[in-house]
Amino acid sequence: MKQLDEVDGLLFYKLSWFHTLTGWRDVESMKQFRNNGAHLDAMKNKKKIGLAKSVTWETKDEPSWDEAKRRLMGIKF
Repeated sequence: MKQLDEVDGLLFYKLSWFHTLTGWRDVESMKQFRNNGAHLDAMKNKKKIGLAKSVTWETKDEPSWDEAKRRLMGIKF
């Protein structure tokens, strides 16, 4: 959460248990966050942490948790 509070380009974030929903100004800002700091460390250790899924889409409106979960359920490993 500290990294999210300090990153440039973040429009919003929501946390729910082990889920995180973020909105970004642009793809470059999201990639800058994803590829650095604590997030990068966590992704390197995701096999130790547990199951991980992600989905990216463009929208004009902040999605609900129901919308995000519906999109995640459509992803196959």
